[in-house]
This record gives sequence, C-alpha cells and structure tokens, in this order.
Amino acid sequence: MRPGAAQTIREYLRAKVDCSKEKIYAELVLDNRVICYTLKDFLKRGEIERTVDGYRYIGRKQSHTQADRVWKAMRYLPAFSARELAMIANVDREYVTDILKRYKAAGFILNAGTRKRNVILGGRGTEILYKLKDRDIRTRPALRRHDNG
Repeated sequence: MRPGAAQTIREYLRAKVDCSKEKIYAELVLDNRVICYTLKDFLKRGEIERTVDGYRYIGRKQSHTQADRVWKAMRYLPAFSARELAMIANVDREYVTDILKRYKAAGFILNAGTRKRNVILGGRGTEILYKLKDRDIRTRPALRRHDNG
C-alpha cells in the first residue's frame, strides 16, 4: 500500500536534519499546496518546528491522559459543550465539567452562547457552549487537580 502525503512528508523530514520548504517542493513528487497544508498542520500539532534553514521534525506527541484528550478536543473545535467534549475525548461528563470550570476560572475559555440539545443524542433543553480564548496554545495548561488524567 502506498503511503499518504502526510506520511511521505513525515518520513522525508525524519531523514533530514533541517529542510527548507523549497527543497521539499523540489524533492517530493507532491502538489505544493498539499505540502504547504501538511507543513502547517504539522506545525500546529507540534510535530515539526521552524528553524533558520526551514523545518525540523520533532516527533509525534501522544495524548494519553484524559486532560490531554480534552485539551486536544477543545483546540480542534471552534465551539464546544461539555457533552461534546466528553464524547470526543471519551471521558466522563463530570470530569469535563470540572476541567471547564478550572479553565474558565484561569481565563483560558470563554462562553460562546447556548444551543438546543439534539433530541436524537438524548437531550432536551439547551446546553452552554464554550470556546478557547486562544486556540494557538499547543501545550495543555497545567491544572492543580486531575493533571495526571
């Protein structure tokens, strides 16, 4: 089976120490737009870093703890509810509610309004929506409790 574009770029960057975008464009047989998008995605996830000469591969970071999974879900959703985060991160809703209270008190999240719950997913009434104040923060801010997941 042929590897996808992201895997091809990942393997290329692993083999090189520092590599410019132009060098990647020249040496890989991929659409330049795909390379550009993939590099931006790798930067966002912290998989690569910018250097003076271009890019350096750091490695894939695994999110194993509950708190890491909740933080990752919050970063990728423009607005979210406690119920959504619990489903996506595969954690208890009470745990997510506690995390949201702590992040709100620390100023990391803001209220983003309310919406009707989906009856099919077992809800009535409305649910509170939140959003991250700054979605560009890559590493999860440390909390006093539940830090080890």
